[in-house]
Amino acid sequence: MSEIELLVNEIGIQVGLLTNQLKEEKAHLAEVQNKLSSLTKEAESKTHSKALLEDEIKELEAIYFRETKHDKEIEEAATAFAGQSAYLRKALDDVRRSNEKLRLERMSFIADCRKKLKIYDDYIWGNEKLKMFLELWNSKSSSNFQLTELPSAIRETAQKLVKYYDTPIESTLETALSASNLNENKENTTFSLDQPTNCDPVMNVGVLEECHVNTELENSDVAFGSQIVDSSRLRMSILDTSLIPTKGTAHKGDETGSESMLLDEPTVEPSIDTTSY
Repeated sequence: MSEIELLVNEIGIQVGLLTNQLKEEKAHLAEVQNKLSSLTKEAESKTHSKALLEDEIKELEAIYFRETKHDKEIEEAATAFAGQSAYLRKALDDVRRSNEKLRLERMSFIADCRKKLKIYDDYIWGNEKLKMFLELWNSKSSSNFQLTELPSAIRETAQKLVKYYDTPIESTLETALSASNLNENKENTTFSLDQPTNCDPVMNVGVLEECHVNTELENSDVAFGSQIVDSSRLRMSILDTSLIPTKGTAHKGDETGSESMLLDEPTVEPSIDTTSY
């Protein structure tokens, strides 16, 4: 694959990632807008409920309260108020304390919910990070890229989310990484086995010629005259001193010149094996 094709694939991968990120940002923005709309509706509902409550109190006021007009009734109302005020103050204090207790419990519940929501949001974003990394890993593997090691951030995220997976995802990723490294080691082993073991093509010319000559001496025969004589037999025949003529074994025909010639310059006749090879 050429560099241009690799660059095009890389650009395509980045465009895909940016497109997915843009879609996720749009979804997140829509979610925020929905939350804002929900909060606005909740505030309007509270305002409406408060208005209904005020109307109800006014209705109770109109029905159950009447104004005292006579002096005698005023005195009786004052005496009744003196007896009622202590109970009313106590009831009002109880209501206020109850209201404060409810408010604190509500705030505590909301705080707990926010903490849990924050945890779930972190888990969701961590899961999204794992998904994006796995998609990147898959696309890189298809483009002849190998992952050197599992990033610590991915490992930590997988450990945090382990209880939400059917099987521990960290071990699955380790297995995938080991399988990738195993294939790479297998390719390297195959490449080393394909290399020649006798004559290295990178060695210098002198060593290459020596290797060539030694190979010829080991695997070929030496031509001697009209016969083919094995090199080892030729060496043995040359070293055989029994073939050197002496005075006793010289030819008796010409005992003057020929005898001295044989004694001064002995000739060696190699034994010729007529056996066919």
